Amino acid sequence: MANFLITGARAPVALELARNLFRDGHIIYMADSLAFPLAKHSKCVKKTFRITAPKASLLLFKNDIKSILKQYNIDVVIPTCEEVFYISAVKPDLEPHSTIFCPDFNLIKKLHSKHAIYCAAKNTGFSNPNTKILSGAALLAKKIYKEQVIKKEFCRFGTGVLIEPNFCDVLTLVDKQLEQQFIIQNKVKGIEYSSYAIANNGVVLFDSIYTSKHKVKMGAGIYFTPVINKKISVAIKAFCKKNNITGQISFDVIENAQNIYLLECNPRATSGLHLLSANSLSSAFLEKRHTPTCENEFKTPKMITLAMLLIGLPIALKNAQFKQWKSDYQAATDVISVKNDRSFILFSLLSLFEIITISIKTLTSLRAASTFDIEWDGEDFDDQ
Repeated sequence: MANFLITGARAPVALELARNLFRDGHIIYMADSLAFPLAKHSKCVKKTFRITAPKASLLLFKNDIKSILKQYNIDVVIPTCEEVFYISAVKPDLEPHSTIFCPDFNLIKKLHSKHAIYCAAKNTGFSNPNTKILSGAALLAKKIYKEQVIKKEFCRFGTGVLIEPNFCDVLTLVDKQLEQQFIIQNKVKGIEYSSYAIANNGVVLFDSIYTSKHKVKMGAGIYFTPVINKKISVAIKAFCKKNNITGQISFDVIENAQNIYLLECNPRATSGLHLLSANSLSSAFLEKRHTPTCENEFKTPKMITLAMLLIGLPIALKNAQFKQWKSDYQAATDVISVKNDRSFILFSLLSLFEIITISIKTLTSLRAASTFDIEWDGEDFDDQ
């Protein structure tokens, strides 16, 4: 039996992971800078700590976590959301007290960069969709962007991404940041897949590949259909071996008849974790020896029901696709409300209300408000 500290308790994947580890008999603690993070409500969680937001003060964030590790004898820390970058940055100060399950900072920065990732992916089976890095000024000088995709070097959930934009769209994206780095790459066609993997010392112990049929615009998925794709799975294993990955890692790719094009890498948990719920995952975080990689043992899609109702349904009605939405909705199971745990109907609304409040106060979208205090986009850290 081990003591786990899972950070990013606001994320559905953190809730999924807490339930999985609890089922194996472990003790689960959670931490987040929000007052009502989603996973806090689960009976699988022994205690939830409200900690300093890392973007507000990295030093206080580090000290809060260190205090928890020492007082509660935490064996393993598992970051699940954007706070992983800050935890990686202070990892040397935390490691004397616990195993920190994420890559070292120099590597995680490379994985997060939409340009540096292609060096890490070379000769692993992933292809580069003819990618260049330009300053904002050089990007604006091009003026025409037909068959091209523009991205910020550091971005997430599809934000900061433009597909075949006009000049005004690019001007808005650059927003007077003429020296900032942006990515420009050829638009590729094919089938888009997402993946999630847990690796330890370069060995992939669990992985899942899936499609996201319903999304928040072109960003984060809210409906996840598992698939088997041997070529992508082989590339994931080769990437993790080459870069000696220890941590959770996810890829978005487009596959066509010629190649598997890497769109981006997220060195954290993503929704593919939900598709591994039938597996016992604790060994991947506790053991360094090789264990057999699982395959998706079921074909049932997973969904975030509240998001499917509040976001997916209006989009389906607008596009005259209600019949398909209804069929998909009936075929999937919810990742939030499950048997053998508390009801999350009211608590999900409470968590959502907190994000809405933040959105209003910060004059940002709900997506931006959901990670406003834990995002890292390549900036220097003010304090350690």
